[in-house]
Amino acid sequence: MKRKYDRELFAERVSLIKSLMPQACVAADLIVGFPGETDEDFQDACDFIESTGISYLHVFSFSERPGTPASKMENKISKQKIKERSKILHQLSEKKKDEFYKQNINSNCKVLFESAKRNGMMFGFTENYIKVKTTFDEELINKIVIVKLKELDEYGVFKVEIKSELK
Repeated sequence: MKRKYDRELFAERVSLIKSLMPQACVAADLIVGFPGETDEDFQDACDFIESTGISYLHVFSFSERPGTPASKMENKISKQKIKERSKILHQLSEKKKDEFYKQNINSNCKVLFESAKRNGMMFGFTENYIKVKTTFDEELINKIVIVKLKELDEYGVFKVEIKSELK
C-alpha cells in the first residue's frame, strides 16, 4: 500500500512509547480486505497486533474506489470475507481495549469533563483517552480534575471517584 514504514519500525515505536509512557493509549488504523490479502496475511496481522502494546484499533473495511490503483488489482476479497475479518478485528480491538482499561483500574488521572448530561451522568476523557463518567455536577464542566478510576460499567466506561480539582 506504499507506506513509508514497515511493521518492525511500527512495533519498535509502539514499544518505545510504552517504555517511556506505560499508560499511553496507542491506537492504530487498519484496513481489512485489501486486494491480495490472503488468509495467512490476515492471521499474521492478527498475531502481530496481539504481540504489540496497541490499546485498540480503528478498523476500516477496504472499499474499492474507481480509478485508483487498487481498483485495478487482482485477487479482490469478497465482501462477505471482508465482513468476517472486520468482525474478528473488532473483537480483537475490544479485547486489547479491555486489557488496556484493566491496567488502569485504581489509577489517578486528570480528566476534562464535558457539559453533556445523559441519565444524570457526565462524561470525560483522561489524558490517555480513557472514557469516564460520574454523577453530573455543573461545577465540573470544562474543568480538569483528578479522578480515581474505580470500575468499568457494562458499556466499558469507567466510573470514577473525584479526588481533587486542579488549581
